[in-house]
Amino acid sequence: RPLVYLASPLGFSKSMKARVLPELVHALEAVGVDVYEPFEENMQSGLINKEDDAWAHRVARADAQAVRDCDAIFAVINGVPPDEGVCVELGIAIALGRPTF
Repeated sequence: RPLVYLASPLGFSKSMKARVLPELVHALEAVGVDVYEPFEENMQSGLINKEDDAWAHRVARADAQAVRDCDAIFAVINGVPPDEGVCVELGIAIALGRPTF
């Protein structure tokens, strides 16, 4: 199954992370893809440790590598301005010629 990177700001909100993000992951999986959801992956990998000054840099590098490793990207572009991280991840995917949704 193709691996799709889910670029979204939804994990920053406790309620969105609990309610909306799982529904979006499930909807993507229902069409036959595996989903790389970076908020969950980074927590599981232990990358988010806000007591360490380098945590954000480690997360950014891990997310950029994950975009490279995925077959496509699904980006949630909302808000004014849109989330900067999502835009960077989308830019990486476009530069690599990955399908974008």
